[in-house]
Amino acid sequence: MGAAPTIEQRRAAVAAASLLLAGLADAVVSVGNADLGPFLREVDDLARQMVAARVALLAAALRRGGGAGA
Repeated sequence: MGAAPTIEQRRAAVAAASLLLAGLADAVVSVGNADLGPFLREVDDLARQMVAARVALLAAALRRGGGAGA
């Protein structure tokens, strides 16, 4: 198993995902019927991961004595 991604790599992946997801609502018309369910499950999984990331970042900020802008 390889090394875990660095925080910089993870941050870059978040930025890249954000760019790719912008405008997704307009592009979903091209998703085939058979792919709608699997794609929705992938998006749901990503949403859960993002909520967990927000909680972790907020907790870190609060532990350091700041808010989300710390």
